[in-house]
Amino acid sequence: MKYVLILLLAILSFAGTLIGALAATGNLNAETLARLTGGDPEEGSVGPIVPPSALGPEARQLQAKEEELRQREAALNARETQIVSREQGLENLRSTLESLQTGIQSSIEDQEQQRKVRISTAVNTISQMDATKAAEALAGFQVGEQAEILNQIEKDKDRAAIIEAMTPESATRVLKELAEFSPVGSAL
Repeated sequence: MKYVLILLLAILSFAGTLIGALAATGNLNAETLARLTGGDPEEGSVGPIVPPSALGPEARQLQAKEEELRQREAALNARETQIVSREQGLENLRSTLESLQTGIQSSIEDQEQQRKVRISTAVNTISQMDATKAAEALAGFQVGEQAEILNQIEKDKDRAAIIEAMTPESATRVLKELAEFSPVGSAL
């Protein structure tokens, strides 16, 4: 029994040494194991593993091309990420611009409404004054506003009396502006 164990230990040591040597040289693969065990090599089995230093120039060129392709793919992925980021930034700017535009439009409409109320109040007040006082009050407005106020006074006679009470220069400027408000054929 002792001799059987020694023989078995020797066989296992030999097999372990053989497998270790094959692994160290890179020749440990399915084909080599099949030859050692006495079987036929498997179909489609890969030949011995070759270290990169033993590759031919074509294989090295292929590896270089693969590495170049990986680098290009990484660069494309980085650019794609950058494009997505910039598109998102542009979308944020567009929405900000739209909200600003809406705010500005609302502000303009509010100011226009306030201006109309102010002009309407001025029209009501000035139409109640005598012509000389009304001409003095209108002097505090800009020429365009003066023309708009006079245009909204309903009675042509009151409008003419106020213009007559103005200085000639003011009356000329207001009449030029008033000509743009008045429809063709209306009398002053």
